[in-house]
Amino acid sequence: YFVTFSLAALVQVDLAEGLVDAAVAHAAEAETAAALAEAPHPEVIALQSSGIALHRSGDLPAAAAKLRRAAEGYRSIGRMDEAYWVEAELAEVLLDTGEADEALRLARGVFPLVERDVYSEVEGAPFLISLHRVIEALDPEAATEVARGAGRLHRRCAEQVADEEVRAALLATPAYRRLAELAARAA
Repeated sequence: YFVTFSLAALVQVDLAEGLVDAAVAHAAEAETAAALAEAPHPEVIALQSSGIALHRSGDLPAAAAKLRRAAEGYRSIGRMDEAYWVEAELAEVLLDTGEADEALRLARGVFPLVERDVYSEVEGAPFLISLHRVIEALDPEAATEVARGAGRLHRRCAEQVADEEVRAALLATPAYRRLAELAARAA
């Protein structure tokens, strides 16, 4: 169980460092570990990690399949917010495969999360970045609201992280620099 979570976290570190092949390998290990856990939550986390890593590697059909299974898995265990986060990533994959109608349908389906600010500081940045990319490409008028959500998350992080060094490090990450760019568009 914990091995799966550790490997999924390592996938994110790999991707942040540009080590896509390592991320794909660690995601595959996470799936193997999840199978041994015999519990649904590790399995869907491993599928989500695999889908994200495969998307970054360019294997779009495999990424879409893993992300669909992860979204379904989160729904089956009652974790709707996580299902929406996965669907934002899936919408981005579908945009990349040319499935614009399905990408827009998914993006519009997760759009209410932006209005409710239902995401943490960890999941929020990738969720909003993926969602904004799809919405901006397919429904530009709605992109401003996603950018406003990015601004709210960026401000919340800046206000809530008390340690100045940790806050500066978080806000300097590529994801949070991108959030600042999106927020500036809505200003």
